[in-house]
Amino acid sequence: MELIKNYDSDSSEGSYTDEALPGLSNTIKLRYTNAPTGASLGKKGRFTGFVFLGVNIFNDSVSLLDEYIRQPVCSEWGFRSLLVDEVTRLKRELHVSLSFNIVVESIAHFDAFIEDLRRLEIQLPELQFKQEISSLPNPSKTKLFLGLMVDDSAGKWKGLVQSINSLVEKHTEGFQGEIDSEKGENSLYDPHFLHMSIGEKPYHSGLETQLAIPSPPVIHAQNYNLYCSRGRETIRIV
Repeated sequence: MELIKNYDSDSSEGSYTDEALPGLSNTIKLRYTNAPTGASLGKKGRFTGFVFLGVNIFNDSVSLLDEYIRQPVCSEWGFRSLLVDEVTRLKRELHVSLSFNIVVESIAHFDAFIEDLRRLEIQLPELQFKQEISSLPNPSKTKLFLGLMVDDSAGKWKGLVQSINSLVEKHTEGFQGEIDSEKGENSLYDPHFLHMSIGEKPYHSGLETQLAIPSPPVIHAQNYNLYCSRGRETIRIV
């Protein structure tokens, strides 16, 4: 999945480059990358993954959003940017989740889910973002995210999420293994909250209702693809 770009800290502030950094090991890349992954967790009778869009935004959009998150209304609340890693100087991978974590009995069961996902012959709608930021807790309420909301006025992304939800129901029906309901595992995803996380902080109860967040700049996706994590692998669907 070629969504990682690089940040040149020697250039002017907010300037990004696609040139590879010399000598950066894969171990370091994996450690500091924000790419979403599923995990089998090594438990018998449990294999996991989820469906998402891998999104690459234009470099000038990265600069605009990074500046947006660093303004006092966000930084004073303790939000950190998910756009650029300060250690590696890499532009982080961004994503839009289209499902919660899906838990099935085995890799064979999960491969059956992926096969059905491919059979949908998905035509991805145009990805557009609203000039709207929402503060969204994760299901277990350990983190609070700043989410750039997806514009789905035509309802096409809703239709895709509903199709994925139907497959989740089909392939998790009768699953008797361990799931973490507090993390939303095997739950149906709400298409009204499609977003791309650009900032995060530890969750504090009630904070999401206290934030007065200004409108973000207009952001356009450069390219995007549909993926499904499969344990610690990532499979491109479209």
